[in-house]
Amino acid sequence: MRSKLVVIGIIIFAGLFFYYSSGIHAEGSDSQFRTSKPERVVDSIETPEPSESPEPSETPRVKGTDRLGNLRLKFCENHEDEIDNRLTSLGNLVAMMLGKFDAISARVQEFYTAKVVPSGKTVTNYALLISDIEAKRTAVETALANSHKDVADFSCTGENPKGQIRLFRTDMQLVKRALQDYRTSIKNLIVAIKSATSSPVPTAI
Repeated sequence: MRSKLVVIGIIIFAGLFFYYSSGIHAEGSDSQFRTSKPERVVDSIETPEPSESPEPSETPRVKGTDRLGNLRLKFCENHEDEIDNRLTSLGNLVAMMLGKFDAISARVQEFYTAKVVPSGKTVTNYALLISDIEAKRTAVETALANSHKDVADFSCTGENPKGQIRLFRTDMQLVKRALQDYRTSIKNLIVAIKSATSSPVPTAI
């Protein structure tokens, strides 16, 4: 299906760039993410500042009309396979990072309930920390859903493909931010448990 614009390639490169620059690293070779011709098509497109991530909706979030010229449309079609591969690679990267964070969170919670609590030590705000972890993970899922919808809704012959690209870039920035927040919430739980286990066990009065 020839429905994705080649200029999404630059978006994927940008997304991968901010993942690596933010300190959230994934295993694997960087060579598969190198910039190539598709990224050069929209080098001049500005990246808008990310705002609060909206809920996924059936209502189009791109306004106005700005159709592609014939040359860019043809260029898109000639690089469709490459674009699809980059989309798949980015999706796999995000899924891998999210899975790793999920695994860490599960292990920490299991350690707390199986080791810390039976020892008589507790974290006073444990429930609040768990609630924050769950909220941050939901934010990741929401941001990912929005970015997936951006790609699914994109059409080379659409009324405003550039606007859709800008929206995709914003949503991918929100994915990055949500992943960072999720990681921080897990770290907060780890720090709290470590502090509790290194403190004297409270004695009953």
